Amino acid sequence: MVPRTVWYLPCAEKLRIHSYIEVLKLIAVNMVMAQRNPKPRDVEYDAFINMHHRCFNPKHKQYKDYGERGIWVCAEWVDNFDQFLTDVGRKPDPSLTLDRIDNSKGYEPGNVRWASRQTQSRNIRSNRWITAFGETKLLCEWAEEYGITSQLIRNRATMGWPIEDAIARPIQKSSRWKHYNIDGYNMTCHGHANRLGLSSPGLSYRMAKHGMSMEEAIADAQRAKK
Repeated sequence: MVPRTVWYLPCAEKLRIHSYIEVLKLIAVNMVMAQRNPKPRDVEYDAFINMHHRCFNPKHKQYKDYGERGIWVCAEWVDNFDQFLTDVGRKPDPSLTLDRIDNSKGYEPGNVRWASRQTQSRNIRSNRWITAFGETKLLCEWAEEYGITSQLIRNRATMGWPIEDAIARPIQKSSRWKHYNIDGYNMTCHGHANRLGLSSPGLSYRMAKHGMSMEEAIADAQRAKK
């Protein structure tokens, strides 16, 4: 037996749906009718269906980020594609996808728009404001400006780098034949790794992915080895 759960949808007129199965059944009926009366499928309708699955279907891969967090579809839009389309409008460009303006709220009129991937990347929970060099910008904006990834800045900050170094330090390009003069030894990355009993790929990875110098990569590898 399917457990009976009551979903409360945050709208002017709240609607109780006794289980997510009932919502999906309503959608399924519409899909069957559409198959009996074939017509070009609306990309907006696909977005409408996916919106319901994210919020009501625990088996959906994104449910934990939506329904499990209390993100719902408003009562006016549950199984009402025409009303959804009236409120949100047609997608003005094929590259745009459905986006919530305020991530703490659900899918409801005034909080949904068609947005580009770039706009949505600035509107995710993991993004945050960072102050450096006398300016405050989003993490993704700093990453774009310096040609590195947001994850690299996060990794460097987690490792204790000063925030301005984490943002602005260029990625070190390691070369198989490049020589590094360390402690009086002028050797390649592989040579230093053998000399110190470290992993050569590990040193190269630290330099390429975290932007470390050879000295920093060796020190970090030695700390990790202890």
